[in-house]
Amino acid sequence: MKLSGLFQSSKPLVTALYILLVTIGPTSAGDVDPSPSTTIIDILSASPEYSILLHYLQKHGLVNLINQSRNSTLLAPVNSAFYQLEEDGATVTKDLLLYHFLNGTVVSDNVTSDVVLQSHLSKRLYEAWDDDEDEHDREGEEELKDGIPVVISPDSSHDSDDDGIGLKVNGQATVVELDQMAGYHRGVVQGVDSLLSIPPTLCEVIEAKSRKHSFFSELFSLEYNCDSSRKKQTKLRKNLVTLLVPNDNAFDKFIDVEKDYLLSASAKADREILINRHTIDHLLKPQAIQTSIEPRHRSERSSGEMTAVTADGTVLKFDRDYIINSTFNPDEVNILTRDGIIYTYDSLLSTRQDASSKVVEFNPEKYLHGLGADLFVEETYLRGLQSLIDGTETEPQSIFVYPIGTSETNSHPNIKYHIVKGANALEDLDTRGTYLLTSKLSSHRMGDYYQKIKAIVSSEGTISLNSQLVLTSDYNVGNTSIYLLEGDLDVPPSLAFALGPFFQSSFSVAFLESTGLISPPKNDPPRTYLVPSRRAWENQILLKLYLQSNHTALRAVFESLIFETPVYSNEKPRVVESLDGTKSKLSVFSGGEGRHNGPYIARVNNTSYDIDAEDILFNSGVAHSIDQLSIPKHVEVSPHDLIIAGDRKDFVDLLKARNMSHILDRNESYTILVPNMDQLADNGYYANSSKTDRLLSLHILPDNPINTLFAGEAIPTLDEDVQLSGRNVTENFHILSIVDGTGQETYVVSRGDAQNHEFGKHSTVLFLDRYISPDWVHTPLIRPPYRLKTHVAILIGAALGLILAATSIVTCLYAFVGTRKATDPENDEHRPLLRDRTTSPSGRSTRSARSNRSRRDSNNGASDVDGTSPNSTSNNFYSTISSNSSINPIATGHVNEHREFGRHLNLPSP
Repeated sequence: MKLSGLFQSSKPLVTALYILLVTIGPTSAGDVDPSPSTTIIDILSASPEYSILLHYLQKHGLVNLINQSRNSTLLAPVNSAFYQLEEDGATVTKDLLLYHFLNGTVVSDNVTSDVVLQSHLSKRLYEAWDDDEDEHDREGEEELKDGIPVVISPDSSHDSDDDGIGLKVNGQATVVELDQMAGYHRGVVQGVDSLLSIPPTLCEVIEAKSRKHSFFSELFSLEYNCDSSRKKQTKLRKNLVTLLVPNDNAFDKFIDVEKDYLLSASAKADREILINRHTIDHLLKPQAIQTSIEPRHRSERSSGEMTAVTADGTVLKFDRDYIINSTFNPDEVNILTRDGIIYTYDSLLSTRQDASSKVVEFNPEKYLHGLGADLFVEETYLRGLQSLIDGTETEPQSIFVYPIGTSETNSHPNIKYHIVKGANALEDLDTRGTYLLTSKLSSHRMGDYYQKIKAIVSSEGTISLNSQLVLTSDYNVGNTSIYLLEGDLDVPPSLAFALGPFFQSSFSVAFLESTGLISPPKNDPPRTYLVPSRRAWENQILLKLYLQSNHTALRAVFESLIFETPVYSNEKPRVVESLDGTKSKLSVFSGGEGRHNGPYIARVNNTSYDIDAEDILFNSGVAHSIDQLSIPKHVEVSPHDLIIAGDRKDFVDLLKARNMSHILDRNESYTILVPNMDQLADNGYYANSSKTDRLLSLHILPDNPINTLFAGEAIPTLDEDVQLSGRNVTENFHILSIVDGTGQETYVVSRGDAQNHEFGKHSTVLFLDRYISPDWVHTPLIRPPYRLKTHVAILIGAALGLILAATSIVTCLYAFVGTRKATDPENDEHRPLLRDRTTSPSGRSTRSARSNRSRRDSNNGASDVDGTSPNSTSNNFYSTISSNSSINPIATGHVNEHREFGRHLNLPSP
């Protein structure tokens, strides 16, 4: 029923009641001393301000409940409090009215601090009504342990009289009619100016305060399914609770991985521990801290203290200011919820025993859950290795994991390979280089040896383990350090897979497979393999071809490079035995400035190998890729073997035909240059031709100068007058030419080194793309010891004599002709009429004047069309006078006319 209708229908009744009350006595219940029989309903009936409330109490059948109750307080909304409901379109429910009816008597004189009372609205039944269950079981209950609480506080801003202090309810309603007392033990009415709201649930309040208490809010929400609908939420305890909520600052002592764990599905038990530490299983009423009779002023209160026990059994002592154990200070107090009351604090609650702890104890297992490595933990338990992560392991260790979660199908069959002996395993890896870590994995293939993990530190400082990048620094818990990887840490595979394409060892892998040496027998100890790289084979193509054709020799070569003990880099040298039974001192070490920087070198006794890739880990040991081939002592390879393997047998036949086959003997030491045999016959080099001898001598270099051949030095051949020189264009491209020859070149196609350990000598065979022709030899005029031959000296002397004689004759003729021409009288005709003013002391004209005269004479007799000479005398003369410069001679063919012109000017005659 709307309030307007209510007022219209009850108006006659209210008017009559009002007239009756005025006639009988005063309208204010506070002005009348109540009789023992006066009930709360009587007080409401005595005042027209409660007429609407009376109507709703009658409507919902609550009159008898109120009349029969003892020591109760009714927070009675005055009529004006209901007006807002009409505007909001809300209704007055039975629940709402029950929430205004409190168990316990509240008188303003005794309220000097917050008072918490429980209402007659049962949390349990209220929630049952929400679920549409039977609501009739509610009536008849006088004392409720789960009545939804109400907080009444002193309100100093609103005085009801000169000395009294007003009251505030739930911080939202003000008491406007104070202390309207009913009969003895029947209760009191406190008239309020507005209707109260039923508080929200704990979940709703916690979420609403999540800005300052976000982490605890998340924990609480996970534990009680606060994100779900009310019906799906985990029910709190049946009775009311007091929740002591720590704010976010209280969790500062937790690192990220610990917080992530507490929010994970695996942390349910620890979340419960933490929440129970901060939960009291009853409603904490602050008035219980105070004495039974309180003075009016706060400063006069005597000290009080109350003891409470949390759900996990921790004893807490509260003082009147809600300080716990004289240590933990509150932020906010008496925050109402439907399920109880909330106090907030700035720290976690701990006891003296765990004052320095985080309430929850952490171990490696919990850290792994926090890092998302749930599957790793599951596998650890599945294989019975939980002692490695549950905190009972006594030895320091480091764990490397890839957080793939429980939804992945991948597993970790080798849990121990992810665990390394010693905590902070990466702490000392601070310089660029390669390092080896010892895992806890010891398979039957490794015998008594533990499998290694290869760590590489880049120049930028990043660290990778078996090519997996380390993403985080270590998380330390107890004696364990945990690191996150970019990918999963796989156990080293077989040797064939370990070498793979990355180390360019395909030739060696194929040969090891063909000889049955690629994988050691299961019961054999782990091994060290020195594996020739692809470059090593390409530098010895002829030797490779020979070994391919000789399976016994090939197997012998690899047996000398396989040792029955794993030897890793930067370990002390070890005496090891190879598969061929030879005992050797083996070491692998860095040849660079730093111990871990490389390049690395493998040394077997006194033989050193440059390493292309060190510490290639596989399931039965370790391999090192070397860049050169080595032939064991009991295997002999002759130049003849290499030439035949390279399919140039014709060269061997040619040497035999020319009685030079001793070159191929094993006890000789030569560099043998084998040309392309297809070209020799085409150019007349036959087995029976004597000129073939010189060609062969150009292809034989004594004393095997292979180490200096391509360094640009002059290397002698069997032809004493011819030397060869080589150079490296690239690492695998070499060129040869004749020193001081015609400039022709040939390049090396392939190479092979012969071995003869008995004589301590060896030859090298080089295949060329074409032959070195004697025609490439340039014969100089002067040869060492640089003395001229007789006929050459005579010719040079004659030529020089002729040159000197011709030079003398020409000089004499020039001198004679030049003198005669200077004294010829006919030349007077060309003498200048005017001397150059710039003359020598002897009166002769300068050279420049003579040259000008000759130029002008060359123009003599030439004239323009109009008859005027292009070098007019008068014009030249006047221009000379005007410029006050030297006068050039006048060139003319009529000498007399010019002399007359000179006399006309009064110039001296020449």
